[in-house]
Order: sequence, then structure tokens, then C-alpha cells
Amino acid sequence: MKKYILKILLFCVLLAVCDMAVGFVGRYLSDHAKVGDMKQSNHVVREVDADVLLMGSSRCAHHYDPQIIGEALGTSCYNIGFDGNGIFLMYGRYKLMSERYTPKMIIYDVQYSFDVMQNDNHKYLQYLRPYYDNGSVKEIVNSVGDHENIKMLSQCYRFNNQFVRLIANNLTGTAGSNGLGYSPLDYDIKDCTAADVVDEPVVDSLKLYYMEQLIKDCQGKTKLVFCSSPRYLQEKGHETDCIAALCEKYGVPFLEHYSDTTFTTKVEYFADNNHLNRRGATAFSEVIAREIATIK
Repeated sequence: MKKYILKILLFCVLLAVCDMAVGFVGRYLSDHAKVGDMKQSNHVVREVDADVLLMGSSRCAHHYDPQIIGEALGTSCYNIGFDGNGIFLMYGRYKLMSERYTPKMIIYDVQYSFDVMQNDNHKYLQYLRPYYDNGSVKEIVNSVGDHENIKMLSQCYRFNNQFVRLIANNLTGTAGSNGLGYSPLDYDIKDCTAADVVDEPVVDSLKLYYMEQLIKDCQGKTKLVFCSSPRYLQEKGHETDCIAALCEKYGVPFLEHYSDTTFTTKVEYFADNNHLNRRGATAFSEVIAREIATIK
């Protein structure tokens, strides 16, 4: 019996050592990424100190040219928008960045799927888990995932399904950024179809909670502006009503362009029905920059 118990204990020790070793490798690859998503993430969290931050999903990353907006406002501007993500990643990045500096303005592009709608929120944690030791990030991760605080005791779990990407980020690069986080889409689609109108949005209360926390954190420190950029042939719906209500509650400007026919009827402005191409993004950035410049 003693030998059996010793074998179990030895197995547990070896398992713990392996877990720590894998975690060490994962942290090293994350911290020393030379290119790619992880390099960009570390740069945003540790180095970006622009006066104006652009936040949101892929629609932010592809629609807002920080050079145009920065020149119009007479200040530095950086785009930290990220494909397939919304308020969870953006709020986590904001909390990490705010530990070392305070931006003067945040322009947040609202996307229904990532900032309002109920769906599987676990998928948004991938780029937050490497920073889990930070208290603010820990709170976000634990609130999103079931028993996430227990799972995160495993160093392996923090980097689960990420090693291929992390290795690639230490070896090869990605193209498309102008150095300010902006990634324009240099293609056109001529057969775009109209985007669906959401009549009764299924609201995720946790997403709205962190959206409201962002508003509260910015009060008295950072000017916050919410926007919704154009979608092809989009008609007026209810996708952003709850965000508009939050803006009204706290006196935050909300610039609604997702059904603006100046853009939505021009197929030449779009890469697909959800994203502007470079031509459309340039035109939209010029318009939104002028609007923001008038906000006191």
C-alpha cells in the first residue's frame, strides 16, 4: 500500500513539474514574441502611450485609420482593435494599459456580436489568459469562465491550444499594419448581401457590465466616445440600443453610422457586408475624425 501511495505521489509531483515546465515555456514564448498577434498584444499592453486609443473588434481594426484621426485631432492615435473580440479583451487591455498611463480619449467601435449579444464568452479569453496574474485580468477571466479560477491553477491551461501560434509569433511575421495598429482591407467584393437586422437583440448582461465599467473608469480622466461604423445595406435596427441607453445614462457621445446611407449604399466601399475596405475606411475615418473634433 505504501509503494502504491508513493507512486501516486510521485506521479502527482511529476505532473506538477511538467505543468510548471510547460507554463514556463508558454510564458517565455509569450513574453519574447518577435512578431504576430502576441507581439502586438505585448506592445499594446506595455508600450503604447498614444493620447487617443481606438478600441473594438475587427471593424475597429479595419475601419479606423489612426493617422487620419490623429492628424485631424492634432495628437497621437493608436488602433488596438482586434479581430473576433470585443469588450472583454478591450476592457482587459484598458486595465493593463491604465496601470502605466492615462489616455486622453478612447473611441470605441461597438459591434453587436462581441459587445452585446449572448454567445460563448470563453472564446474571448485566449488573449487575456497570458496576463492572468494581473488582478484586473484575473477578475475578468474568472467572471467569464465556469470554475476558471480553478482551471487557471494549471500553467498548461493558460496556454492551451496556443503553442503553435506562440511558436509562429517567435518565428514569422504578419503583414497589413501601418505601425499604428490599423489593418486596412485591400480587396473588394462586388456581390455583398445586406446584413441581417436584429429586431430583438439577446443581450449579454456581463458584456454590458464591463461596458459600463469602462464608462465609469473613464469618467473624470478620459474622454470616451462610442461609435458604430457602417455595414453594407444596413437598415436601422436595435443592435446598439442598449449601448445608446448607457451613453444617455452617463452623458457619453454615441456616433451612429452603421445605417448611414452615405456609406451603406456604396458597394465599392466594402470588403464584405460587415467590413469597409481601405477606400471606405479612409472616407469613414475622415468623417468620424471631423465629428470627434467637434465634441467638447
